[in-house]
Amino acid sequence: MHVATARPQRAFPARIARAAWGAGVLVLCVIAASTSLARDPSIRSSVVPALVSPAPDPPPRNPLRSAPATSTAATGAQRPRAMWSASEIETERQRCTALLTALDADIEPSPPIDAAPCGAAAPVLVRRIGRDPSVEIEPPALLGCPMVAALGHWIDTTLQPQARAGLGTPIVRLVNASAYVCRLRNNADEGKISEHAFANALDISALVTADGRSISLASHWGPTARDQRQSGPSSPASRPLASLADAAPGTAVGSSPEAGALLRAIHAGACGPFSTVLGPEANEAHRDHLHLDLATRRRGPYCQ
Repeated sequence: MHVATARPQRAFPARIARAAWGAGVLVLCVIAASTSLARDPSIRSSVVPALVSPAPDPPPRNPLRSAPATSTAATGAQRPRAMWSASEIETERQRCTALLTALDADIEPSPPIDAAPCGAAAPVLVRRIGRDPSVEIEPPALLGCPMVAALGHWIDTTLQPQARAGLGTPIVRLVNASAYVCRLRNNADEGKISEHAFANALDISALVTADGRSISLASHWGPTARDQRQSGPSSPASRPLASLADAAPGTAVGSSPEAGALLRAIHAGACGPFSTVLGPEANEAHRDHLHLDLATRRRGPYCQ
């Protein structure tokens, strides 16, 4: 893991880092090559479990998270500030160290977010994550460390294997539609606070392959069950999709069965690493992106 304190530096090759937080800044010390983890189960067992199912526990919430479900609650307007305690911040920073030391990532630690009832004790700005190849997050995403750990696991175990199998090329960029933002679910004026308000969610609207092809949720998912129920035999939703091979490198991909199959596969593979996975099949609000979060759920992951 590579952590920058200002502008991002070159990402470390596969290495392990040890983190010490001070004055809101994470100082990393490289202590071993990641190949040592693979050879030494006693070391690996101390860091790998955080990156496998079930998903990591979500980060602590701002003490005022139970504020009234109104637009005022989402913005924190006219509400008292509830500062994170020093012990809460230190505990979460230590948790970040445990979760991220085995992860290849280019991140920048950020100060605690206190925008009652929103916030996060130890968020980080993620610029790149994963290995062979590294995946750019564009624009960089402000997330809690459990989300970063789950994202890295999903990229390594689902996204890249599915992209190579279906498209013959890996993914090098994820288009970030939304990370931390203090708001209610679906940007509503009333209702429950979104997991985005706790830096505990990421929306992905598109993928970019190593050969430059762009695949978006809005264009390439294909007809949803809603579309098929509403469509007739001559409607666009019922027509065959073109081949991904028709798209030249460096261009946006037209509708294709390969692109749609990839999007559906990575959606399915996110269910487990994340506790909530919502895509175009969920509702019109998620027609154009994949929503991933680590909300606490008593009955297991919720995926649509």
